Amino acid sequence: FKSDHYTDFRLVRRSTNLSDADAKLGNVALMMLINEQANDVLRKVEAFWRSGACLDVKLRPDQGPGGLAPGIDVNVQVDATARTDKRPTGGTATVALIAGGASVAPRNPVALPGKVVYASPTINDGSGTIEAKVLSRRGVGSAILSFSNGASWQVDGTWNGLHVTGVKCGGAAGTWELRVSGSPGGGATLEGRLTLDMRPPGAVGVYTFAGTSANGGMTFTNTASGDVIFDVSGGGETATLTLTPEKGNVSNGKLSRSGVAGVATLPVYAANEAC
Repeated sequence: FKSDHYTDFRLVRRSTNLSDADAKLGNVALMMLINEQANDVLRKVEAFWRSGACLDVKLRPDQGPGGLAPGIDVNVQVDATARTDKRPTGGTATVALIAGGASVAPRNPVALPGKVVYASPTINDGSGTIEAKVLSRRGVGSAILSFSNGASWQVDGTWNGLHVTGVKCGGAAGTWELRVSGSPGGGATLEGRLTLDMRPPGAVGVYTFAGTSANGGMTFTNTASGDVIFDVSGGGETATLTLTPEKGNVSNGKLSRSGVAGVATLPVYAANEAC
């Protein structure tokens, strides 16, 4: 090739085709990239599948879960449905006791829909919590259910020479209504009601008393109020009520006398039955 300015030009042709080895290496790199992207998608799908967002797990006891009698068996139905179409998912559930007492059976996985049995603690104010973990083709999920005993506490004792009886259902906290009867002395008779506004064990609550007494053909109105504390002992099977008076009055419209008696303690027993 010659021109007025340049001489000895050479035209070199460069091929755009890869060699077989280079093409194979490129394919390998491409497949690695595709696989990594696919694995990333699978990891995200698995994380969502395991998050519990796919399933709705239900625990349905045939009684309770509060106010159970001590030492009884509670049948618990375990179900799981898909959140998308609400259809049963099948699969298995493993149920375990995660807090409190007493036990849950079986420990092995149960097919869904299925049933487990929770045994309540033998103490009157016992409690327990179970957790069901479900594994199915449509995802995993879990549910937690807490149980509590609260059968009854029975009072049968003496308060300032008077007989006090009654039963408190649903555990210690709340309102107690107790019957009071007997003779405070001097030939008098008395009938009334002792009402306790009870706090949890160990905390201070309040009590009020209202009753009617009779003596020598005369009728009197009796009132009293003060603090009360409920303390559990004996492994949860016994307790005491300690009443500290603050006010007291006896009157019949014409005569009136105020005063307080001393601190009194009433024995309390676990009745161990639902009511």
